[in-house]
Amino acid sequence: MKNLSKFTFINCICCGKKIELLDKVQGLTDEQIFDSSDWQANNQMWNNGVVQQISAGYGSSLDGDYFYIGICDPCIEEGYRNGRLRYKGDYISAAICKFSEEELKKQDEMRNREKNLNDLIP
Repeated sequence: MKNLSKFTFINCICCGKKIELLDKVQGLTDEQIFDSSDWQANNQMWNNGVVQQISAGYGSSLDGDYFYIGICDPCIEEGYRNGRLRYKGDYISAAICKFSEEELKKQDEMRNREKNLNDLIP
């Protein structure tokens, strides 16, 4: 059976834009890219996007299944700004934040408004 966890691109789940493995963009061959037995997509560098493995937990009709999901940088930024994605922080340095205080405050206000509206729904 073909190893489905080894791939060099994935399309953004939001806009469909191709997110390519940075090694592929830089001209490496598949043999060079996949020479390691412990190669994992979520540990790779992706050109202008994020690729992560997600798993469906208890309560989902897909309970126990794993998927790879890709989202391009522009869709991440748009999703953050419109409240569909929640910013957690920067894993490289806690002192670095790519968003202004004003943007973070706006996100808090959006979440609070959403929570308050949801609390009103029976």
